[in-house]
Amino acid sequence: MVLASAGKKSSLDEWKTVANQLNIVAENLEPAGLKTGYHNHQLEFTPVGGQRPMEILAKLTKPSVMLQLDVGTCLEAGSDPVAWIRANPGRIRSIHCKNWSPETSKGYKVLFGEGAADWKNIFAAPLQTTSIRLPVVKWAPQIQH
Repeated sequence: MVLASAGKKSSLDEWKTVANQLNIVAENLEPAGLKTGYHNHQLEFTPVGGQRPMEILAKLTKPSVMLQLDVGTCLEAGSDPVAWIRANPGRIRSIHCKNWSPETSKGYKVLFGEGAADWKNIFAAPLQTTSIRLPVVKWAPQIQH
């Protein structure tokens, strides 16, 4: 079970509460052989009080809580997905292979391999730190009418 969003939080204490809630869910699911995780968006890589919320979640959640990396939103927030994977060995067990372009006319409307993502190094990084078990490729451009 992956939490897709915790909604906008305005303080580090609110993000600490999210981490605590993820730990509680993990403890409840583990006896049944199930796992939990968190899927990032831009706001988790945007500093709050001088710290990125994803860093709070990584630091305060149990190692069994997966940190599902959304590559496109990580890039859009100005973060480096390869550095994030390497900084969290064993935690990034699935990635959302969504591309993104810094060109305002394109944004997420780029095909896989045409945006800013360095896929070669993104896919190589987990081989050095952990194994990504499920890369999720999604292409969902906005359709103009």
